[in-house]
Amino acid sequence: MAMKDAGYLVEADFCRIFRNWYRAQDEAGISCTQRHEFEQELRHWLLNGVRFDVFPLEGRYVKDIPVILFEGLLLHIDRRSQLYTLTGGSYNTRNIGTLDVENLFGAFQDWDCKITGVLRAEEVPQAMFSACDLYNTRLNEFRDHLFDMPERKTTNPKRKQGTITSLNEPARGSKGIRADRYKVDESKILPHVPGILLDDNLT
Repeated sequence: MAMKDAGYLVEADFCRIFRNWYRAQDEAGISCTQRHEFEQELRHWLLNGVRFDVFPLEGRYVKDIPVILFEGLLLHIDRRSQLYTLTGGSYNTRNIGTLDVENLFGAFQDWDCKITGVLRAEEVPQAMFSACDLYNTRLNEFRDHLFDMPERKTTNPKRKQGTITSLNEPARGSKGIRADRYKVDESKILPHVPGILLDDNLT
């Protein structure tokens, strides 16, 4: 709103599109239809005004965006849109990664009472059965995913926070003057220096 009031309408619209795209990837309580609309809005903005029927094509930058990032955003949006067809509807948008097979084996930890993720040989069949049953429930096309339900939206999300030492206190983790200045540390010697120091031919 502040950017629009200052007259930066184009910049404000750009920020809104990217913010909505980020919400579609991470925010809970948004329907799959709304997520898809946010992603397609960014896709339309990326392709608007870009011509692929002329030569030479765009170089290292497309619309002032590095071409690798530009192509990555388009691929990201298209693949997530295709997943709605493959799953028959809703899916957990946070559960998508480049190594999808790890999601299946990661489910073993949900059933590991030792919470180590390491199973004995005799535990693998039961763990595989439980993991497959769990994923069949999660990917049920007639079941709305909990992540997309309005009840899942957190009113006051918890954020990680920490504190640092004040200006008049020594920084945590810093080494003392004796450890840093006067203690021998041969790892700091360059590789060629010991050979020079031990050379008997030196005069």
